[in-house]
Amino acid sequence: MRVAPLIELTESEINILKTWSRAGKTPARLMKRAKIIVLAAQGERNEVIAEKLAIDARVVSRWRRGLHRHALPGSNKIFPEAAENPASENR
Repeated sequence: MRVAPLIELTESEINILKTWSRAGKTPARLMKRAKIIVLAAQGERNEVIAEKLAIDARVVSRWRRGLHRHALPGSNKIFPEAAENPASENR
């Protein structure tokens, strides 16, 4: 069985992602990504995250691998909507 990459976040990064995952004006795609990353950072398996968010486990795996390769958070490669809507960071 393959092991998913470990995701380590700072407290500040976790707070930003949690804000994005709850904000009413945050685009749906950004909210979903934020939830995936927070759950992954909490050590949840891809299958568990997929079940909790009612999405395909391959989507979770893709975001986990992408995050592992790039800087977090707010990397325009991972969160392009955040660059377009910087006000969402300050909520």
